[in-house]
Amino acid sequence: MRLVLLTLLLVAPSFGWAAPVAAAIAVWAGVTTATVVMVAQIALTIGMAIYGSAQQKRASKRAAQKARDDFNAAIQERTLTGVSADAPYRYVYGRARVGSHVVFMGTSGNKDQYKHLVCVHAAHECDAIEEIYIQGKALGSLDGNGFVQGGDYYKVDTLSATQEVVNVTSVALPVAPIASSVRVVGWVLDEAFTEFTGETLFPSTVVGNVVSWTPPANMDPGRTIRVSYTYYQYTPQVRVIKHLGTPTDPADATLISELPGQWNANCVLRGFTYTVVRLDLNQAEFQNGIPSIEVVLRGKKLYDPRTSTTYWNQNPALVIYDYLTSEICGVDAADLNISRLITAANVCDEVIGVGKRYTFNGSVTAIETKAEVLEKMAQAMAGGIVPTSWEIFAGKYVAPVMTLDQSDIVGSIAITPGISDADLFNGVRGQYISSETLYVATDFVPFQNAAFVAIDGRELWTDITFPYTDSVQRVHNLCRIFAEDQRNAYTVKATFSLKAWKLRVGDRVQMNSAFFGWDNKIFRVTDKKYAPDSGVELTLKEDAASIWDEADQVVPDATPNTNLPNPFAIAPLASMTCQSGTNVLLMLTSGDIISRILVTWPPVTTQAVLDNGLIEVEWQKLEDDVWQRVTVAGSETQAYITGVDDGYFYTVRARTVNPYLNVKSDWVYVTHQVIGKTEPPPNIVDMSIDGSILSWTPVVALDLRGYIFRFHYGNNTDWNSAVPLHNGFVTDSPFDLVARPGGIVTIMGKAVDTSGNESAATANVFINLGDPFIANVVEAIDFEADGFPGDISGATITSNGLEANDLDSFYGTDNHSFYGLDSLPFYEPTASAQLVYVTREVQIQSALAGSVMTLDIDTEGNDLFIEYRLVGPGSFYGQDVDSFYGPDAEPFYVGPTAWMPWPGQVLATNDVYQFRVTIGAGAVKGKILAMSLVIDAPDIVEYIADLLIDAGGTTIPYTSNFSAIKTVQATLQSNASGAETIEVNKSINLAPVIRAFNSSHVAVSGATADITIKGY
Repeated sequence: MRLVLLTLLLVAPSFGWAAPVAAAIAVWAGVTTATVVMVAQIALTIGMAIYGSAQQKRASKRAAQKARDDFNAAIQERTLTGVSADAPYRYVYGRARVGSHVVFMGTSGNKDQYKHLVCVHAAHECDAIEEIYIQGKALGSLDGNGFVQGGDYYKVDTLSATQEVVNVTSVALPVAPIASSVRVVGWVLDEAFTEFTGETLFPSTVVGNVVSWTPPANMDPGRTIRVSYTYYQYTPQVRVIKHLGTPTDPADATLISELPGQWNANCVLRGFTYTVVRLDLNQAEFQNGIPSIEVVLRGKKLYDPRTSTTYWNQNPALVIYDYLTSEICGVDAADLNISRLITAANVCDEVIGVGKRYTFNGSVTAIETKAEVLEKMAQAMAGGIVPTSWEIFAGKYVAPVMTLDQSDIVGSIAITPGISDADLFNGVRGQYISSETLYVATDFVPFQNAAFVAIDGRELWTDITFPYTDSVQRVHNLCRIFAEDQRNAYTVKATFSLKAWKLRVGDRVQMNSAFFGWDNKIFRVTDKKYAPDSGVELTLKEDAASIWDEADQVVPDATPNTNLPNPFAIAPLASMTCQSGTNVLLMLTSGDIISRILVTWPPVTTQAVLDNGLIEVEWQKLEDDVWQRVTVAGSETQAYITGVDDGYFYTVRARTVNPYLNVKSDWVYVTHQVIGKTEPPPNIVDMSIDGSILSWTPVVALDLRGYIFRFHYGNNTDWNSAVPLHNGFVTDSPFDLVARPGGIVTIMGKAVDTSGNESAATANVFINLGDPFIANVVEAIDFEADGFPGDISGATITSNGLEANDLDSFYGTDNHSFYGLDSLPFYEPTASAQLVYVTREVQIQSALAGSVMTLDIDTEGNDLFIEYRLVGPGSFYGQDVDSFYGPDAEPFYVGPTAWMPWPGQVLATNDVYQFRVTIGAGAVKGKILAMSLVIDAPDIVEYIADLLIDAGGTTIPYTSNFSAIKTVQATLQSNASGAETIEVNKSINLAPVIRAFNSSHVAVSGATADITIKGY
């Protein structure tokens, strides 16, 4: 589009047309004429406030030549080899061929025939050194010691040798011979075996370095057999040791060994990618100074906020993030908009016809102009970088995020309907660098848009260099984008209301204006300015999805400004898909989860439907006759169908509609079976425990009821037999277990949905939690010291505690043989029985509010399982809120409660408890070495500030319900009483008294003190 600059004037009334224009603008802006503030002449020159816009302007011949010269200079600098101890930092991103900064030289050998060069290639750790070039020649693969294995610097000499053997038919030579050169010669006798007839060539075969032959029957076994052969002697004239710059990289061992006086273990270059190159100066090519040394690097590993990992990749958005936050730019990472960065990174990684949409491959140095580097970085992804907010976006069409109309404009407006002829271009020429061109700057095949040439009536070229785009297909695509984008240069600059506050550079909006004839016209935000006392000034450039597609076919103007589509031409949906399952479930306000179908389709192509039309979606079960319907706007690309039943098949159809003309397209049909809520939730990951706090990464799923956690003593991951660690469902991470088991345990967890489906696998933590924390023991029962009172099964009390009985081969278990093996004696222990110990009933009498009951047990054996139950008044009376007798249908006394799995600790009540410990039978003898029950009261701490002390002593007035006071700490405050020391007498139970004394140890009044009381 080529139009002159539209200029709106507010001048003297004598011009006649000024007042109508002012009035029209006033109506458009939603204010009166008196409030319209405009400059005398709005002549806007669009100057993008973002990096990534230079390619949209046609460069002059002089500027084009400068760009080409700068590009060539930068490329030459990339691959130069120079001697420097303070060369500028070089960063390598993606894959690039770069030169060397030689920071050390030395010689070794008896004739100083070896030159050693330390060549720095990048000021950071790299992922790999893929190839090394010397004098432009690739070295190829290296052996385990870094020596070349072929090429120009792999000297080959052909040598001959002979090996003699006697009375054998094969020999292993010291080297592998040239097979065709091998000759095996021996002596043979005449037919009478009386005299030698001379040397004879024996038939031979060669496998590796082994030569075998078949001697004739008349061979003289006592004479020497001679094996002669030719072989290649290889002398590598270059050795390269690679260092990738890892944080722990030691000093180069070859330099320490070969240059002991010049290089030692302290000579490390950690954080720098470098090579140690040894050149054999017998090679004439190395006798005239330092040769050029270049490498192909798989460069810097980049942090990816999408996965919180650092790895090598070629994503331009991640390159920009790294460059901005590097030492070169020094931008604080916290200042970057991570969500926008992630969006840009995802766009770059999208796979299109050329592979990933955008890639970055190249290097930058610390002395390059940062603005120019950022401009080219943004160019590599056809995107932009906003320097005021460091937002990053990549070139891709994304649907508008907001609709604006003329009532949203509250201030001045200026419009540029197009670009000038001087800036217009219809073809792009330039250079790029790629492995396709052996990393040499090469002209790409010029891009030209034939349709634009026909419109312009002549060829209009611009020059664009692509230093960071390494495939001709991507270069071609970028040229096409830039050529089409500059054609859609209709630009609006206006002050909008605060409705536009949340818009960002790179966002797209729809604009409506009866005054300018805009009907949902698409614009892209290219600049944004605002102040506390004004509206939001936006610069908007027209945009279209076709600019960012992959097609070479273009139209002269992808966004015609005034032509309206034919409202009677309405196309059906191009396609339609249906989806159901976990990702499509809906949670109602009641918390219920229901199934639904997500119907999606490509954006419609009929403008009348996009602007004001509808899309009808209907569905029915296969066995039903009635269609149900939902209607969405024509600009939508999806709709949800609710009220569907899991497992049933539904027929879904959709069509486009122009409701004003009652024009409808044909139906598009799809049959779909509803999956619903049968899919289990994702597994828990990253579970850990710290003290009693259990943590994990929350599961992301709509249909999630919560989490359940269980445990086993020892190493046991059987979920079904595990002991619950809580009641009900846990809903948030972290979760305080409050009471947790002790010792070596396996803790397991699963996510559960509202249908009861559990995640497929358990999250497991195998850990030694140690002894449970015990602060204030108020009661203890030692079962081992009391002789294990209670019921014992399958075990005997010994000096070591309670030990499982042996099972022998005579009796054994049901699957044991009656007699055992013949080699065994008549009675031979082979296994241990199952140990079951049921304690006596234990009356707890000293539990305080909040006391915790802990079972401290030391065992041996497998399959430890602990249970407990209430057998006292708690089971007889029930809870305090229960009636004494209960309902008539209940018996007066129901007996002990059922056995429950022991969770490790419980809140204690003054009641009667009983425990049952089971250790499984097996080859490992079950033992209870120690077992005690401990009641632990919680700590109570109280603070009293500025307590006034009487000379006769003041009883400390605490308010907590202490059962015992363990410590009283008092701190004397500044006072005028002369007191210098204070003393606390806590000999009176639960009534500590404090007194203050002067330097003569005479009690005084008027002092104050801060008090801390600790107890339980």
